[in-house]
Amino acid sequence: MACNSINSTLEFFTVVLMAVLFISIMLKKRKKTDLDRLFLLTLFLHAVNTAGDLAAWRFTCKPGTFALIMTTTGNFLTYFVSAAAYLCFFVYVYQDAAGELKLPVWGKCLFGIIDVLCLFLMGLPVYNFWSGVLYTIDADNTFTWGALSALPDNVVLVQILLLLPILLYVGWKRQKSVATSFLYLMLPAMGALLENWSPYLMLLYPSFGISLLLIYIVLQQEQEKQLIEKELELSDSRIKVMVSQIQPHFLYNTLNSIYHLCEKDSGMAQQAISDFSDYLRMNLKSLDHTEPIPFKEELKHVKTYLHLEKMRFEEDLRVEYDIEADEFRLPALTIQPLVENAVKHGIIPKKGGGTVTLTTREESGCYRIIIADDGVGFVPGIKKEDGKSHVGIRNVRQRLQEMCRAELDIESALGKGTKMTITLPKEQHNGPDTDRK
Repeated sequence: MACNSINSTLEFFTVVLMAVLFISIMLKKRKKTDLDRLFLLTLFLHAVNTAGDLAAWRFTCKPGTFALIMTTTGNFLTYFVSAAAYLCFFVYVYQDAAGELKLPVWGKCLFGIIDVLCLFLMGLPVYNFWSGVLYTIDADNTFTWGALSALPDNVVLVQILLLLPILLYVGWKRQKSVATSFLYLMLPAMGALLENWSPYLMLLYPSFGISLLLIYIVLQQEQEKQLIEKELELSDSRIKVMVSQIQPHFLYNTLNSIYHLCEKDSGMAQQAISDFSDYLRMNLKSLDHTEPIPFKEELKHVKTYLHLEKMRFEEDLRVEYDIEADEFRLPALTIQPLVENAVKHGIIPKKGGGTVTLTTREESGCYRIIIADDGVGFVPGIKKEDGKSHVGIRNVRQRLQEMCRAELDIESALGKGTKMTITLPKEQHNGPDTDRK
């Protein structure tokens, strides 16, 4: 009776733990990988087989037809589903350690034996209906162990032993520690050994659950590390974009234009100084933006930049706006670098100048922002060998993808111009263009 109570308590908390871990992973908004889905399946199967064993412990020896059905069904599910849970677990531990590494023939043979043993374990409870080799349940709902009751635990130990050399090979081949993977396997192995020592104390399923909890904790740590790395990359990207926009030649040309305006038109010179101040302020302020900003704020920065360039190039630079949608957000310094690229590499080299057009549209599932110019264009796929880093567009594309899952497509034709299109999915949109409190 004491063992019954202990087993029920341990398995109840195991089922609750598996359910909590399963729900926690499902609620995360990030895209699930194949490895994530395999882990979710392992959690689900382990919850089912442990719940089956819990039901068997709670209803065995109880009178009535319902209790007999629950004991019979619970025991069958326990043995049948646990074999599938073991297989998913072993595959997960291997895939988590090996990644894309391909196994040699001997490794595939060992894994083949593990697969066959799992099928054997799934067939045992079916065979048990006629043979009673694992257990028997009589008409009075009395449970009795069979002659081969310890066989499933021993098969699990054999499977773990077969997986160990495979993990050693993975560690040697990938030059990485597999200590964590060994720990995942040692806990169920200890549970199986303790069950052999005390057959009435069911420790395999709780130890298996603790191993899955450890995997979950390691997953959370890895995801947190990846998130920190992404934030550092985005921060570095913002700095590079800001620096790329405040280049010495632009500062020199703008200040030189303001200098000449001071003699010609003091009013225009004052406005130019104000625009230049706003331009610098926006570039510096972009370092503080860790989330998308309202499009209207980015549009204001674009207009400030273009006003400064118009001051220099006058009629050689023509600007058109076709804004039909402006209630969305996007990363800071996204459109302005693309517009600057159109001016510097499209319009300025063209004799007689040209036109830059900024267009926005709202469609059923996305927003589209189009920056087009009728400048000199270029041949896509050919990298310019001018000694410059050209980090602007690359960083814009990276930040669009990381922060909004947006795409940047560039089309160009030599002598006809360039068209850059940002496609911003609506599901990544965080609301109207009002500043958050």
